[in-house]
Amino acid sequence: MVEKKIVVRTEPHHRRPRSLSGSSKPFNLSYVKKDIHEFWHILYGNLNAYQTCELMNSDLKLLNKSARITCRFINGTEVTKSGKGGTKKIELRKEVLKKFFLNSNSI
Repeated sequence: MVEKKIVVRTEPHHRRPRSLSGSSKPFNLSYVKKDIHEFWHILYGNLNAYQTCELMNSDLKLLNKSARITCRFINGTEVTKSGKGGTKKIELRKEVLKKFFLNSNSI
C-alpha cells in the first residue's frame, strides 16, 4: 500500500498583531491555512481581541445568526490598544463571511 502525503500550506498568523506590540515568537503565532488567513484579515484587519469579538457579533447579525461571542482574557488584563478594522464594503464582507463561517470545507 502506498502512503499519500497531504500537504496543507499554512501561514503564520500573529495572535496579537505586530502593530499592537505583538512579537513573532512562537507563543504569539498560529499557523493557519492561507485562504483562512486571507479571509481573517479581509474581515478583521488587525483588530485586538475585544474589537474582533464586537465586529464578529455585528457580522453574525449580518448573517441573521442569533449567536453572541464574548471576549474574556485568561489573566484578566484589559485590552487598551486599538487596531485597524477590515473592509467596510458590505457585499465583500457578506461574501467572505459566508466562506469563513458557513463553508466547513475551508476550516
